[in-house]
Formats: sequence, C-alpha cells, structure tokens
Amino acid sequence: MDNGIDSNDFIYGMNDNIVDCVENVDQEDETGLFDSHGENNENHDKDPQVGMEFDSPENAYSLYKKYAKKMGFGVTTRSSRRSKLSGQFIDVKYVCTRHGTKRETNAVNPRPCLKMECQAMFHIKRKHDGKWFLHNFIKDHNHDLFPAHSHFFPCHRSINSAKRYDINTLHTVGVQTSKIFAAMAKQHGGYENIGCLEKDIRNHLDKERCLALESGDANAMLEFFMQMQEKDPNFFYAMDLDDEHRLKNVFWVDGKGREDYQDFGDVVSFDTTYITNKYQMPFAPFIRVNNHHQSTLLGCALLANESASTFSWLMQTWVRAMGGKPPSAIITDQDRAMKAAIQLVFPDSRHRHCLWHILKRVPKACGGLKSVRTKYKKGSGCEELQSKKQRRDALFDRATELIEEGSLSLESYNIAHQALQDALKRCSSVNHSLNLSNKDACGANESHDLGKENFDCNILHEKKILDPKDTQSKAGKSKDIGNNFPKDCSSNSGTQDAYPLVAETVKSAVLEAIKAGYRHFDTAFVYGSEQPLGEAIAEALNIGLIKSRDELFITSKLWCTFADQDLVIPAIQMSLKNLQLEYLDLYLIHWPIKFSKEITQIPIPKEDIFPIDIKSVWTAMEKCQALGLTKAIGVSNFSSQKIEEVLSFAKIPPAVNQVELNPLWQQKELREFCKEKGIHVSAHSPLGSKGTLWGDSRVFDCDVLKEIAEAKGKTIAQISLKWVYEQGASVITKSFNKERMKENLEILDWSLTSEELDKISRIPQRKGGLLSTFIEPNDLVKELEAELTLIS
Repeated sequence: MDNGIDSNDFIYGMNDNIVDCVENVDQEDETGLFDSHGENNENHDKDPQVGMEFDSPENAYSLYKKYAKKMGFGVTTRSSRRSKLSGQFIDVKYVCTRHGTKRETNAVNPRPCLKMECQAMFHIKRKHDGKWFLHNFIKDHNHDLFPAHSHFFPCHRSINSAKRYDINTLHTVGVQTSKIFAAMAKQHGGYENIGCLEKDIRNHLDKERCLALESGDANAMLEFFMQMQEKDPNFFYAMDLDDEHRLKNVFWVDGKGREDYQDFGDVVSFDTTYITNKYQMPFAPFIRVNNHHQSTLLGCALLANESASTFSWLMQTWVRAMGGKPPSAIITDQDRAMKAAIQLVFPDSRHRHCLWHILKRVPKACGGLKSVRTKYKKGSGCEELQSKKQRRDALFDRATELIEEGSLSLESYNIAHQALQDALKRCSSVNHSLNLSNKDACGANESHDLGKENFDCNILHEKKILDPKDTQSKAGKSKDIGNNFPKDCSSNSGTQDAYPLVAETVKSAVLEAIKAGYRHFDTAFVYGSEQPLGEAIAEALNIGLIKSRDELFITSKLWCTFADQDLVIPAIQMSLKNLQLEYLDLYLIHWPIKFSKEITQIPIPKEDIFPIDIKSVWTAMEKCQALGLTKAIGVSNFSSQKIEEVLSFAKIPPAVNQVELNPLWQQKELREFCKEKGIHVSAHSPLGSKGTLWGDSRVFDCDVLKEIAEAKGKTIAQISLKWVYEQGASVITKSFNKERMKENLEILDWSLTSEELDKISRIPQRKGGLLSTFIEPNDLVKELEAELTLIS
C-alpha cells in the first residue's frame, strides 16, 4: 500500500479483534468441523434457496459459508438437535455471528461484543431418506456487511494439511513468519485468498515448536543426566514439555556450579548467542566471574525459542536450582523477551546490558564517534572518569543532532541511552575495585560514585485516569454516553510532547502512573509512544499492577497521513500492533485535514496539505467499531462546524471531541454545542502545553490564577486543572515527575467558589495551539484556524 503502510500491518492480528459472539449453542462450530471434504454437490455454487437438498450437513454448511464469505459476514452453528430414537442429527441451525443479544456485565470496560440480534439464518432438516433440505432461509441482516474483509472472520480461516506442510517446511529452513505469509499471498493471488492470517500461522508454529533434536537425542540426554546424577548427587536437571509431551526446553547444572553460586553469585551473565546458528537452537549458559577473573558455569540450557515465556521458565528453574536466591545483578544483551522475563522473575535484581553488545552497537547507531571503549588504567583515576563523561555527553549530543536530522531511529537512540547508562553503573562486586582505585587516584573525598549519575532527557509525559473516583478505588464504574465512552473522565494520560522519545523512560512513566492510580492513557501514531505504552501495559499485567487489560482505557488517534478511507483500518491495525492490544477503547481522527505523504519536516509544506473527505473517512471509522477494533470513535481538534458536517451523515455519532481547553481558552460555545449533541469534551493542553512546539507559559503567567492559587494554598496547575474538571471535561495532564502525578490527582476534595469561577470567566481569551506553528498556512489551514480560534 501507499503512504508508508505495508499490507502486513493491515492483516496482522485481525483474528484477535473479530469476536465470535455466540450464546446458547448446543454444538459449537470449530474450524473444519463442517468442511465439505471434497464432496461434489450440484448446489455448491448456488445461492441458498428454500427447498435445496444436500447429501450431508457438511455440504449445506459449506454452501452457506461460501455464500457468507461472498456477502461479507461470519457464520456459526446456533443449535443442533438429535433424534431421540436413532440418536442421529435431524436439525441444524446456522446463523450470522452477530445473532443473539449482548450479555450484561459489571466490568468497568467490557470487551466489545458484536451481538445485535441479527436474524439471518440457514435452517436445515433431515428427511427420512437421509437427505437434508433447506427448511428456512432468512437472508436479511440488520447490520453492514463487509465482503472485502470476509477473510478476517474465524469461520473463513483454517490451515489445512497442505498449508501446514508448506509452513513447516519453510519454517524449518529458517524463513521468517512474515515472509512465509507473503509467499502464500503471492501463491494464492492475494492475502484475502490465503484462508488464514499471519497470526494463525504464528499460533500454528507455536504449537509445532519443540526442541530441535535429532532422533534418539532426547533419550541419550536423559540417560546422560541420570548418569551424572549418580556420580554427583547435587547434579540438577529439569525438562520442560509441551501439551503433547514433547521436549521444549532443558536445563542442567552440576554440584560445583550450585556451590560456587553461593560464593560468587551476586553478578551473573546470561547469553543465548552461543552456537545458535550451528545447531539451530539457543544454548544459554549462566556465567559468573570468580576472584581470579575466571569465567565459570552456573548452569546451561537448550531452548526451543527465545520467547518471554521460555526465558521465564528457565530463570524460575535456575533460581530454584540455586536454592531460591536471586542474583544481585544480571547482565544480558538487549533482548526484550529476556528483559520481560527478568523483570517478572527477578524484580529486585539490577538488570544491565553486556558491555560487548554496547560497544558493538552504539557506534553504528550514532555515527561520528568511532568508539566509546577505553580500558581502565590504574592510577589514571579522575582523568579517566572525566574522559568517560565527556565522551558520553558528546555521544548524546551527536545522537540528538541525528534524531533532529531524521538520520537516527528511536530504537537506536534508546539503545544508546540504556547502554551508556548501564556502562556507567557497575554492579556491586565489580564496582568495588573501581571505587578503591578511584580513592587511591583522586583522594577519598573526591571519589566518583558512578551509580548515582543520572541522564536528564527532558521528558514530559501525559497521564489520564478513567474516573475521578478511581484515584481512591482504582476500579470505579463509569457511566456511558454516545458510543460507549465513559462520561466522568477526570484526569487522563497521554504520551505526546516527548521528542526525542526514550522508550524506556516513557514505559517507566506509564508504570509509575498506573501505580499512582491512572487508568486512562492517551496516545497517537505521530507521538511515537504507542510501542512503549504497549510494553508498559504488558509489564503491568505481568507484575500484577493490573489484573486485566479491561481495567485500562486506551485512546489513540488517526494521523493526517492516513486520513483516507482505504488507510483507516490499516492505520488502527498498525496502532494495535504497536500497543500489543486486541482493541482500543477510543479511536479519534487527530485533525480535520489530510497530508499527502509521510511528513519529515517542520513546518509542514502547504502543498502537502489537503481537505479531508470526512464522510468516507468517518464511514471507515464506523467500520473499525463494527469490526471490534475499537469500542468508540470520535474526533480531535474539530470545530462545531466540522462536527455538524459529521453528524449530517454519521450512523454512529462521535463520542468525544478532544480540544485545547484551559482558563485562557475556555471554548464555552463549543462545549455547549458538544453537550447539546451528547459529545464528551476531552481537554488537551489544560496548562497551556508549556515546553512544546505550539505551547507557551500563558497559564502560569496569568495573574488571576496566581491570586486564586495563593489564596487557596494550591498550585496554579491545580487551579487550572480544577477549573477544567468542573466544566465536565476530561483533563489530560502532563507530568513525568511522580510527585506531580500525585499532585495532579489532588483536585477532587475541594472546589472553586462562585467568585473565583467568575474571575476566571473574565480572563482575556487567547488560543495557544495554533496550526501555523507547525504548518505552512494555505487557504485551507487559514479557514480551519479561523474556526478553531473563534473566541467564545
């Protein structure tokens, strides 16, 4: 596809978002349950008609499923009935997957359900001669059909034996899953003709994965372990089996390694890069360094794969073998799955990156600086440490320049940031000799404590919660308006204004926000924060900060580059992939304009800015909700005129309009308009977005707010946030500081007086976030800005 979206992004993970909502099913339909098995039937290519005869229910189901795929809906078995005399099936009803009614639930954020009492039905009965006939056929549906997206419905997806053979063969020779999927698409003439999704292939391969051993290797390994245990009673081994009792992972350690760990186990190195290519399986040794700087083994493992679940099993098994004592620090390469497992199993251990990987990857990522490696020389003391700090500062200066030039990716910057921070923070046993040398060279009073060095990345981070009551209960119920949007949204959490973003910093901030009680997070494709937000959510689930994804309310936005009817679904799919989620709670159109291509410069050239075809884009947004990709849809930075246009044709009205709102830009008429139309207002820039490209300090410089803050013993930020909150709007606050996160929530147990509200209402009005700050104005931009800056 054009505009920077690959077709794989469109397809990836859709099976997780099509919800098969069927209740009271006597016989549940499974993939392949009623396939035709190659039987010929004269009705196979015809549309269903009452009276049609079939040789079997399988043939009938095959015809209806083919018809459903052509029309654009999913099929499932509603019920079946057996004869009391013969025990044979005599009656089967197939229905649309949107048949039935939605069950009531007490969940704060219930999962999307597609049930809407659709009456479409294909009812067959068995005759006395054993033939089957179509007894009743209801053709009409009470919802939109999606023939172009039929291949996403579970009933139209399966992996037959021929496909399994091809997939397994390609996977065995090392072909990546995405390339297998692309090859199958080419073979079948398009992704929609494959009959399965990339996620289905991944799930199939997960079931197929086991330790890549030759015939007889498993028995030989077991015999070896038993012999070792006879010689050494402290020899420990463990084997991990899959559901079919096939060997997946194996770990072993001798008695000497277990004994040594008690003396030299404070710092452990773990790596999986040994002999991987030669034997096609990760070999993972646990290594430590003794007093003679010699590397010794603390255990070894052979792994089927390098997933987080595999590493989690391995580390839990290893620490069990070591008497339940976790290491003080563990050194690894920069593997995300490994990092997730370490945070889960060793939450109190210091995790650091291997210096060899640091020195190998950082120069390539940052260019201009050939190396950051210098050998520590005893006696050089302060000069050596100052040199390291200077090189570090130079490296980050260069990295920042490259990011601004567009020559350095966010991933590379993150690696550089984490790598140098880790390189300067040594583990206790290794750092001991360094500190002694520093004292000798610099004097005891001038010794450098590298472990206390911090990097100021100047990161701002927005936080959101679902409901004001959630700051105390963390699990309050919310009222719904429009299309399933919570009415009482107080303080929310977005992830913009942090460029260049450091993914680890964003992730840490989100985790701190969840700990503080925030439950609603706002992000967008253009912010570059979807991926770290997704990682933070996954970690929050792993470590138990939240019990379910349903406890969170996640909002993202359609960026202007993708404001085209054919790109809306691929764009939300890309966001879901970044966030590692099955669905969004809210998806907004970011701005009512369209960019002709991916923008790489600021200000955006006026020749690349065009009017948005709002009707076609909004129709595509409605499809996103119908497909279960998002629970609710809305708009952002829309004037009342633009919303009126949407309402003139919308089948689903916008649930939310996210706009700039603060005491210096109160938008009274727009708020009253949205209230009249049942549209919830969400306030971005409630403090004026100081420090951003488009923001300023006018809120903090306001004398009226200063006077009220002093009189009430509150901060100016709290006064502004409280004012927005009392207008009934959601508040998107910005803070990376934990104390400020808590401070922003402390606006619920006090009120502004009528006199104070009257003073605020008379503050001169001026909009802060002007389009002209990052867009070269053309007639379209001037018209839109005139609508948005209409003082009310």
